[in-house]
Amino acid sequence: MGLYQLAFEAELRQLRRQWVFPKEPASAVFFMGTLEEANARLVEYVLRELFDLHGSQTADRRRFQETVQRYRGCLGIEGQTLVSEVYEVIGQREAARRDLERFRRLSGSNVRLADELRQLDRELEELVSADFLSRYRRPVIQALPHILKALAIRGARLYASPEKDRRKRELVAVHETRRREMEAVCRSAGCDTDLEILEEYRWMLEEWKVAVFAPEVKTRFRVSSKRLEEQWRAWREHRRMQHGG
Repeated sequence: MGLYQLAFEAELRQLRRQWVFPKEPASAVFFMGTLEEANARLVEYVLRELFDLHGSQTADRRRFQETVQRYRGCLGIEGQTLVSEVYEVIGQREAARRDLERFRRLSGSNVRLADELRQLDRELEELVSADFLSRYRRPVIQALPHILKALAIRGARLYASPEKDRRKRELVAVHETRRREMEAVCRSAGCDTDLEILEEYRWMLEEWKVAVFAPEVKTRFRVSSKRLEEQWRAWREHRRMQHGG
């Protein structure tokens, strides 16, 4: 990244002042640390996505020169598009957080309902954690707003009709369990292909939740319990072939 920062040094001095989160409401980015820390994460994400700096890379002079030429004079415009996409994620996250907080307060002495709403809080925090900008690439950032919107709708429906939510949870429970199992295996003895299949499974599952709990939001692609089952079997078969188990 250092070479690109040198190549665009003059532009970046100004752009770093523009690629920032609004100061109000500060609560929207509190989960990322201080406002300064959140802004640093944002700038790092934008530069990484603009220059495709993912994973270990070998020096490629021609690619470097072509990238510099492509962004000369338009770095700010391209970067602001990425910033706006992140803003949308933050806005939807904050809206969902506030809704869930309000429903928890309204649940009063209903301990079970409050616990179920806290589970949605945990899902929200897992989806958009403090380090989400370093963990996700742009396609995921672009997908998150509608997933977060569906989560907020689910919270409202859970508060209004807990039993309906519990019945719907049965449609996703087995896939959630499998995802956790896949994650545990990948952490202990995974490979890049295992991780790729896991990531695909994870986002298929998030789209399946949209379809189950908030179908009016619409999914980005066709998804069903059967498709998740097929992905699970493909992962197991891959591990059997590659790892003997």
